[in-house]
Amino acid sequence: MPLVSDISGCAGRQTETPHTRPRLLFVTTRFMFPVVGGDLLRPFHICQELSKRFDITLVSLCANKADLTADYDRSVFAEVHRFYLPRWKSLLQVVAGLFRKRPLQVSYYAHAEASRFLRTVWRQYDHGISHLIRGAALVGEVDERWLLEMTDSFALSYLRISRNQLRLNPLRWLYNEERRRLEYYEREMVRRYRAVVVISSADANHVGRSQHLHVVPNGVDLMRLGADDHLKLESRGRTILFIGKMDYSPNFEACRYFIREILPALPKEITFKIVGKSSDRALRRLTRGNPRVSATGYVESIASAAEGVFCGVAPIRSGAGLPNKVLEYMALGLPTVASEMANMGMGTVHGHHLLVATSRSEWVQYVMQLYREPMLRHKYSANGWRYVSRHHSWGVIGQRYTDLIKREVNCG
Repeated sequence: MPLVSDISGCAGRQTETPHTRPRLLFVTTRFMFPVVGGDLLRPFHICQELSKRFDITLVSLCANKADLTADYDRSVFAEVHRFYLPRWKSLLQVVAGLFRKRPLQVSYYAHAEASRFLRTVWRQYDHGISHLIRGAALVGEVDERWLLEMTDSFALSYLRISRNQLRLNPLRWLYNEERRRLEYYEREMVRRYRAVVVISSADANHVGRSQHLHVVPNGVDLMRLGADDHLKLESRGRTILFIGKMDYSPNFEACRYFIREILPALPKEITFKIVGKSSDRALRRLTRGNPRVSATGYVESIASAAEGVFCGVAPIRSGAGLPNKVLEYMALGLPTVASEMANMGMGTVHGHHLLVATSRSEWVQYVMQLYREPMLRHKYSANGWRYVSRHHSWGVIGQRYTDLIKREVNCG
């Protein structure tokens, strides 16, 4: 049995009574509260939307003992079952996993007790969702009731990261080895599950197109970021914004590139602000000795942190999926400059919704255009916000997810 179980019922729901609603089991390897970071925002908001139609039981691993008793949103989850997996044990499992064929991250999150629990209880549920391939590994065998929320192709992410590693860097071998394992494992998961969800066409293409594979993009919390009051953020300020955790390698590399290559070519009054939960060490590596760079760490209100900002940037050069930051900039009403990789699979149009820079000179050119031209800022502010409100609100994403479950996962 799990170390911590909490059965709270469905108090506070304003929809059907619990006895008439189907039950859904959601399995994840990271406890999602507090909801901080893009990797937790998506599963939480998916569950939040699905809780309007299903009674959801959360089964989660916890890396910290504090997570075993941490509070959670009882309006979303009817039951919560938590299993403790200390980091030292995960690291030992990775070492042992070097001599096996499965991905190392699957070894990292292996938990025999949680898997036994899931095998015992899953028949009690009408539907199940495995979050990421490591959640799928916990679940094991599945039938037509299960959906895999793969989110990103980790194999694609590792491929891009390995290309950016120095040739003699020992991590390059490790990334390539993990990528090879992931390539096989992800394709196996697509064959095993009746429905698999990724967030971009690039991820779908890398895994291998299949009738079981569906693209459901990321959403954005319009109310939290200002909703239709976005025009208040059309700023005449002198600050460029980057949103993201610096402990995530693609974000760190993106900021380092911008600070080293782009910022020095801009007027000295322009500053660069990093917003997002990150370790002190990562932030010090980026900000030390540069008065034009600041970092806030985690903030309660991204909208408040965006005051005095004239544009948001996403100079992403590695990773996979669809960067939340691009959606958040547009939801904030901020004109956005993004790399080709950050814009890949978005459905946004260069020169209409945002600007896509493909070289250092274009980065400097586009940022300066937004800095100097208020009418241009207004254009991208309005067009970007309209785009995310129509295509990326969590309400829209939740409905697509519900339709997918009903259509593909034997909802009846």
